[in-house]
Amino acid sequence: PRIVAIIVDCGDASAVLRHLKLISDVHYQRKKIHVQAILSTHKHHDHTAGNRAMLRNKETAPDLKIICGGTVEKVPGCNFFVENGDLLPLPRFGGNKMDELIEIEAVATPAHTRGSISYIMRLQPDYLMSNSALGFLFTGDTIFSAGAGVPFEADIDVGQDSKEHKQTFASIIKASASVYAMERCFGEVLARSLRTKASPRNLTDRLLLMPGHEYSNELLSRQLVSTNNTDNCKWKNFSPQTFFETVSHYYVTLHRKALPQSTGKLLSAFGSPISLEMAINPYFRSMRKRGEVILQAIQFWHKHFARTKVPGQLPPTYYAYFANVHENGSGRNPSYSVYSKTASNESQWTLDAADLAEPVFTTLYSTDLDEVIRELQEGKLTSQEGAQRLRSIKKRLRDNVVSRRPVPATLPSDRAVYRGLLALALLGSSPTALTLSDSRRMKLPPPVHKYSDQIKVSRRHLIAVLQCLGLLTAEDDGPRLIAMIHQVWKEAIESSPTHHTNSENGNYDTIDLEADENDIVDLGDLKY
Repeated sequence: PRIVAIIVDCGDASAVLRHLKLISDVHYQRKKIHVQAILSTHKHHDHTAGNRAMLRNKETAPDLKIICGGTVEKVPGCNFFVENGDLLPLPRFGGNKMDELIEIEAVATPAHTRGSISYIMRLQPDYLMSNSALGFLFTGDTIFSAGAGVPFEADIDVGQDSKEHKQTFASIIKASASVYAMERCFGEVLARSLRTKASPRNLTDRLLLMPGHEYSNELLSRQLVSTNNTDNCKWKNFSPQTFFETVSHYYVTLHRKALPQSTGKLLSAFGSPISLEMAINPYFRSMRKRGEVILQAIQFWHKHFARTKVPGQLPPTYYAYFANVHENGSGRNPSYSVYSKTASNESQWTLDAADLAEPVFTTLYSTDLDEVIRELQEGKLTSQEGAQRLRSIKKRLRDNVVSRRPVPATLPSDRAVYRGLLALALLGSSPTALTLSDSRRMKLPPPVHKYSDQIKVSRRHLIAVLQCLGLLTAEDDGPRLIAMIHQVWKEAIESSPTHHTNSENGNYDTIDLEADENDIVDLGDLKY
């Protein structure tokens, strides 16, 4: 079959051509690779400088038909302008139809530039296997491994995060300013990374981040310096597991950086599982903290203020959020053959999603390990019981060592309410356009400046992000928490003077979890 390729961010045509030849030699028995399209995440020169050169090159020009870019970006050579939510046309050659294998969606992530686009490539459900990735997130300069790009074209209000502890219930939330704009983009990519509510959003080890630059070593080193006093690098606030994963991955990146590159035959392209990024990326750590604030607030509200309590026995519909993906690929169309990965040898390594998700180091409490060894030596444990104990003691490092004791019988402070509302705005709403004109052209929500109570918060978006952050799981009462979120929305809508849709039926068995009618509420309705 004909081998086709799509390039994301062609910053240097000669380097791309060189790597195409290397990929062909190593993986495809030197067959020609036909470049069908170039997807540009944003307009900056280091991501687009090779576009026109590829159009002029005699090897690539005959097949290269599409150069994509955001509709408000000035991408060189762009002939296919994409808006938020567009599905891209994919190559077809005879019986080889790429859209039967994958789909690629354009997701607007305005912050680094006003028209930045992230491209989400998903495998079609019939082609999923237990070791395959569920999706690839090509995020340009929006999300890096262990960090994020600079929000050059977000709202101008720097230092929002440093002012956060001084804000109160009545403060204006500037959700499109500075680092908040980046967190919103992170949430949007997470929420749309998988197909439907039935997708297993807890399988983030099979979502691979493919950033526009490999800066992980530098970004990790910044997190570990003693002068970094940002909240998301105060390690006493996080579990030992989070700290040790960050440090161990820093060591891995040092090793990768030391690989010999003088031969010109090294193609060191490493995707990063989102499950790993949850620990090593300060933006994801911040989002997890915000998610914890939301869930604590919702449980407090449900206990003390909800007019209707969530029943103890929930209908099966709430468990649909935790459905399993096809693990064996048994639904695959037999007319396609699925290539196994190229075998690794002493001079090359080929990694798939399962390899990348496998931890290089494991950290344990020494006392726990010594106890297992002693009991095995004394014959108090069988080998199987010992293996089970070893698996369980790894989980003990997930618990924070330092924590604050809650003050009993007190209502949340003004500042705590502000942090809860801010978390709802950042995790529950999509990024807004920089201008009203951009909003119309990119199919994005319009900017909200002075009246943050008008920020539109989506229940479905919030649930999807919380699941991807690992805060809603079937094992940790996730279905019940989701039912509480639905109840918050229901009562906010019933109390709203401006919301004029039919209210949901109070019977939990009849609530349609996919309904759009009551998915969006104003932040102000949730506040009051």
